[in-house]
Order: sequence, then C-alpha cells, then structure tokens
Amino acid sequence: MSVEAGPRILPRGDLTGTNLGRYRVLAKLGEGGMGEVYRAEDTLLRRAVALKRLAPALASDEAHKRRLLREARSVSALSHPNIATLFDVFESSGETFLVMELVAGESLRARLTRPLALGEAIRIMRQCAEALEAAHRAGIVHRDVKPENISLAADGHVKILDFGIAQRLPLDDTGTATTETATLRGTPRYLAPEVLQQAEPDARADIFSLGVVFYEMLTGRHPFESGTMASTIARILTETPPPPSRLNSAVPPEVDRMVGKMLARDPAARYPSAADLLRDIDRAARLTPAALPTLRRRPVVIGLVAVSALLVVFLVWWLSVGFPRKIPAEPKLAILPFASMDNSAESQAVGRGIQQTLAVRLAQLSPRVQVYPPVITHRGPAGWEEIPVDSPAAARQAGANLTLGGSVQVTDGQVRIRYTLTNIEIPSELGGDILEGDRRDLSSLEERVALSAVGLLQLAGERELKREAQVRKPAVSEAYEPYVQGRGHLESSDQPEGIESAIAAFNRALALDPGFAPAYAGLGVAYWKKYQSTKDVQYVATARQACEQAVRLDAGLAFAHICLGTIHQGTGQYEKSLAEFQLARESEPTNDDAYVGLARAQEQLGRMEAAEQTYRQAIDLRPGFWAGYTWLGTFYVRQGRYGEALQQFARGAVLAPNNDRAHFSLGGIYIYLGRYEDAVHALQRAIEIRPTFQAYSNLGTAYMSLRRWEEAILAFEQATRLNSERYVIWGNLARAYYSSPGKRAQARAASERAIQLGQEQLAVNPRDPDPHILLASYYAMLGQKPEAFRHLQRALSMRGDDPEFLFWAAVVHNQFGDRAQALTWLEKAVAKGYSLADIRAAVELDNLHDDPKFRRIVGGKPD
Repeated sequence: MSVEAGPRILPRGDLTGTNLGRYRVLAKLGEGGMGEVYRAEDTLLRRAVALKRLAPALASDEAHKRRLLREARSVSALSHPNIATLFDVFESSGETFLVMELVAGESLRARLTRPLALGEAIRIMRQCAEALEAAHRAGIVHRDVKPENISLAADGHVKILDFGIAQRLPLDDTGTATTETATLRGTPRYLAPEVLQQAEPDARADIFSLGVVFYEMLTGRHPFESGTMASTIARILTETPPPPSRLNSAVPPEVDRMVGKMLARDPAARYPSAADLLRDIDRAARLTPAALPTLRRRPVVIGLVAVSALLVVFLVWWLSVGFPRKIPAEPKLAILPFASMDNSAESQAVGRGIQQTLAVRLAQLSPRVQVYPPVITHRGPAGWEEIPVDSPAAARQAGANLTLGGSVQVTDGQVRIRYTLTNIEIPSELGGDILEGDRRDLSSLEERVALSAVGLLQLAGERELKREAQVRKPAVSEAYEPYVQGRGHLESSDQPEGIESAIAAFNRALALDPGFAPAYAGLGVAYWKKYQSTKDVQYVATARQACEQAVRLDAGLAFAHICLGTIHQGTGQYEKSLAEFQLARESEPTNDDAYVGLARAQEQLGRMEAAEQTYRQAIDLRPGFWAGYTWLGTFYVRQGRYGEALQQFARGAVLAPNNDRAHFSLGGIYIYLGRYEDAVHALQRAIEIRPTFQAYSNLGTAYMSLRRWEEAILAFEQATRLNSERYVIWGNLARAYYSSPGKRAQARAASERAIQLGQEQLAVNPRDPDPHILLASYYAMLGQKPEAFRHLQRALSMRGDDPEFLFWAAVVHNQFGDRAQALTWLEKAVAKGYSLADIRAAVELDNLHDDPKFRRIVGGKPD
C-alpha cells in the first residue's frame, strides 16, 4: 500500500511534458522498485539525460531518499567508460531526482532474446569486469548486477547502470576496502550466498552476480532458477550448478572453469578481485575463437481468445490505414514449421510435417518464386549433413527473403491452420489467413493453404498449382494425418524418441491405408536414420524393404526413389543409387535431394563431367540459393580446381552473408589456397553465426597450418564435443596431438577412436573410399604398417586419380620412412592439381622440406 503525505505539487502520474528546473521531461523510459526513469533535456547544456525519480510509494521514506543520495555520492566518485555517468542531483517539491547519462541501446536482458556469439559474450563480460574493477578500486560495490542493469550500445559498448543500492566501502588504516554491516538489498536471484545470509559483502559478491549473468549468456538459463523465489534462494545457498557446457556444448573448458570459480559458494574460492577475473577473461578470449548456438527459449503461449482479439485489432488497423505489401523482386520463399497452438505433441508433429508437405506443393509455383527446401543438404569435412530451415533466422541464413509459417491446432474433429506470409527483409507481414477443415481430410486443408498463399504472392494467374504432381492423397483420407505427423517426427530424428515416433506414425498411416506409398517411403527413411543412430545393421534391410515397397506401389513418386537411392548410396551400390536418383529427378524436377543424390552417385562412379553438369543444373533451378554454389565448389575442391571452387564459395557467401555454412565453405577453400589468416577470419565468422563441429574442425586445420598448436587442439577438441561420432573429427584431433610437443600419448587414444568409428562406417559401406584413405593415415600414426597399407591400397583401387588420395598416399609412405615413395606420390598429387599450399603446410611432411625434389615439386607456380 502506498503512503502519501502532505499536498503534492508534482503529478503523481507520468511526468512527461513537465519542467523540473532546467530539465524538460520528454518521455518515460521505465520504472522499477526504487524509482521511475525518464528521458529529459538539460535546457542549459542542451543535452539529453536520464532523469531518475524516487518511486511514489517511497516518496515519504527518508531512508530511501538517503539511499538515492548515497547512489549520487557513489557514482559521482566513478569515471569510467563502462559506467553510466552521474551529472546532477536535486530536489523538487519534496522529491529527489538524479540526473544521469542517457545510455542509448538495449538492456542485456533484451539482447539475450536473440542469438549471442561466445565472442560477443566474452566482450560483454570483459567490459562489465572492467567497470566493476574500477568501482571496487574506488571502494564501491554495485550489489545489484543483473542483465537489466547492463546496457549495450549498437556498437557493442557496455555500460553498467543503477548503482542505486551500491555502498561505499569504508577504507581501513591500510587503505584496504572493508564493509559496513549488510542488509539484504538487490535482486535475490542474483545475490551471492553470503549476501542472502546477510553477512558482510565485498567485491567478490559482485563477481558472483556477474557469474550468474555470464551463465545466462552462455546457456540461456539462470543457474539456480526454480519454481519460487524461496526455492531459488535455497538453491543458491546449497547447490553448485552444472558447468555451462552441460547445457551448451559449444562452451569450452576454459570458460567452464572461469564461470565455476565465479559461482563458488565460498567467497574465498572465488576470484579475489575483478582484476584477477579480467586476466582469465583475456586468456579465454585468446584461446577460444568460439560462438554460441542459437539459444532456444520456451515460446510464450497465448490463449486462443487473446489471439483472436489480437487478430481483430490487426485486421481493423489493416483495413483502416493499409498494410505494406511489398513482395521482393526476386521472391525466395522458405516454409517454416507450423507451431502448435495447444502445445500438444500431435499438433507439434503435424506442424513440422506440414512444413515438409506444403513445401512440395508450393515448389510447383510460378518459376518467378524460388521455394527453398525445408532441409538443406550440405557437405562438410565429415560428410554430408542436413540443415533444417526451422526459424526466420535460419531462413535468412539460407538466403530466403520470404517465409510462410504459422500455427496449427488439432482438436477432436477439426484442424485449424493459421498462416502468415512475411517479408523478412523489411520485415513486414504480407498477409495471412486462418483456415479450418475436417481432421479426416488434412490434405485438402493443406491444399487450401497453398492456394491461398499463391494468391497472397499475386501469382495465381501465372500458373496453376499442380494439385496432384507430387502430393499423393491416401485412399483412406484419415491416413494423411499420421503420415504428416511422421514427416514431422523425422525432423526431430536427431533424438532416438523422434525416430521411434516417426516409425509409429508411419505404421499408423499404413494400418489405415496399406497402399499409401509415401508412408512406406517415410518408414524407410526413418529406419535408415535409426541405423545411422544405432549402427545396428539389421535396420538397413528393414529400411530397404520399406523403400522398395514404396517404389512398387508408386513408381512415379520422387520421395520413394530418393528413399531407395539413399539406401543404395549408403551401402555402396552406386549404380543402383544413380538409377533411383535419376528417376526421382524426372518425377520431381524441383527436388534438391534428387540433384544432390544424383551428382554424388555420378562422382562415386567416376563420371565427373556428368556430376559437374548435375550440380550446375541444381544452380540453374535456384540461382539465388547459396547451397548450390557450395555443392559445386566442394566438387571442384575434390578435383583440385581451387580457383573455380573459390569463385563458387564466394558467390554463396554473397548470396547468404549471414549463413554459417557459406562462410565455413569459404574458409575451407582458403586453407587449400594457403590463405590461412583469411581462413581463420572466415571460419570465426561462421562460428559467430552458429558453431558447428565442421567449422571448428576446419578452424583447427587452419591453426595447424600456422603451427599454432594450442589453438588447433582447442578447436579440434571443441569439434569432438559438438559431435563425438565422426571419425574425421577424431582423426584431425589425433593429428594435432601427434604434431604438438608432448602430446603423443593423447594422439594414440584419439587415433584409436577415429579408427573405431571409421571401421563402423565401412561395416555398412565397404565401397566408401573416404574412410579407407583416412584410416590408412590413422594406422600410420600408430605405426601399424600392414593395416595402413591395406586401407591405402583399397582406397587407391577405388579412387586412384583423386589428388587428395594421392597426397595421403605420400603422407602414409613418409610416415614409415619411405622418402622416395612419398615424393613420388606427391609428384602425382601435384600433377592432378593438388594444393601446393596444403603440401607445404602439412606437418606430416615437414621432414621433406630440405629435400631438393620436394622443393622442385612445390616450387612451381603458386596456387
């Protein structure tokens, strides 16, 4: 309850528009437990300022007035670029006001709602620590460090605000800061244990609070958050939170250790000062060129009534003032997953599945629109991967400028789909609709959504939607919903429960309609993913049977041929794989998977001209799509055509400047060209956007080429943390250990792990030459000559003209002391176009650098 005393001259409401002495109040910026903050103008000095007013509920409380005055005295003693400056303090009509620097920017709390790179987090952390170090040196503890009190300017400059509960630490006879008796002030969720227990705080209490903030930056979670304030405080007092890397695998060990030390319950175990913390921050910044992945936060669930009300307001505004409907000159459309309105598991699966099936329908739009696939295929150093387009940020990274997304609600008998078409370049909504239909006929409702979207794109008159082209309806309409659910579950198949849910959903569809070919194709893909997850070869046969049944039931279904082609390709039956992907492309000429699968099969069969042509056809299909250029660029790399590869990767990076894979690919080709610093820059940019094991692996390779062993090892170790099941990553780490002084023992363990994973790959596809050639190098590191040469001969028998394979043959021979053979293989590799820079940088060949023949081999025209 407010207590108000005496007559008031100032309005108790918003002060906007009033004059307080020389200050003209312009706008209210916010309020908190201690006061209100306004934007104002100092009419004498003609500058914008922040005006802080004691909260009305505390206006008659002399203790709080004294606290504000203490803030004034505290902050006025500080002059630091990372601390908001105090300009003035005055009273008006019995109220006290502070005049402070107006900090332009957003709070860290607001910033944490968007992806945050680790490099950026460390920069913020460092500036906060610098501010606290200056305050602590002046004898001041902030006592309320939290994201709301940290402001970020657009250029990344940090200011700590609101020393409103800071207290000046009295100095003892030696000049050392001591503390007054504490009272519990501040925000309990960020207070150190000793402060919660009302012990005497010192600078280490601020370090604890900053540790809580840093933990949130790294993980998206408060380290002690619980259901109630009381339980949160109990956890602060009694528990040690898990290291940040447990929640975000991109966090390196150095940062884990630093945060753990900041959050120690015992103040004596923390950093004794912010200056000590700064030294470790600087070390982490040097050793960790890393980034945070997108932090996924729980969506806010709005009731259906509230949603309806908002839609009504939106429509009224739209009709009254008009709505910007700007369609890009080159429309590039990405279909996003449809969120669940009721957050039920079945609605979520339907929403993800609609993304897949709707993309097939909309790919039949006018040639003027490029419809991006919901999952993008990309090749990295550890093989092919699938990249989901599952958010506006992912759509922007892919190079799209339009998104179609929305929400879905599945009830007993009805399905409701709300969709919105958005121009994400501006951004602005182009329109949308809410459509309802019978749950038993989800396919017809989905078709209505597609046709409505065509109308919004103003393309309906150009070309009719091909309603039956690749959108098969089951004979029993009820089978379509579990089929769509299965497609949705496949998109979460990185988790075992996602695969099992997909299998169950496809089986439900087939129980309703045993002749529904798409469900068999989905079942085959699900079992193949189950094999990839479990490495249990029994699922390969099950997957193949389901795909073959899909083809038998519908020979014109591209999804069925892609399913079977993928199985054949993964088991080394490349001729059969090529035939299936050719049929898939003929059936659905807009399907990226058909082009990529066909080109891979052609390359595996040594038909390089045909493969190049297929990749070019994929580019012609979507000339504004970055991935096509990286497919062709990667092909050129494998052919030793590095100049042409650079052109393709650079084109991809231009088309998708915010796409991590485009920059990752560019970094890879810089390595082959010997431009290692450029490679580091491009790869760090990729990691800032989104950290992946592939980018860390290439970054480690760049550092190895520069002989920066510690940084190389850190990068490779981070790659294995992000993905511990790829033999290439473990092999790269083994190379770094092997070459780094004093690390040979660790090299053995990493090599053995790489060999184990490579052998598992060969158990399913013994015709895959990539594991063979790299296993040869891993066995060579272990000194196991028979095994090394057995794999080397097998690899060369399958791909003896590949310049990279010829290079590894030289490495293996050199490892066993056969200098003459090593030089012969190097000569062959260079004749086939292998990178001279890569040969010069290969640490395994350092012993050859003084050999005249080696100098002659690499002394030709630079790459």
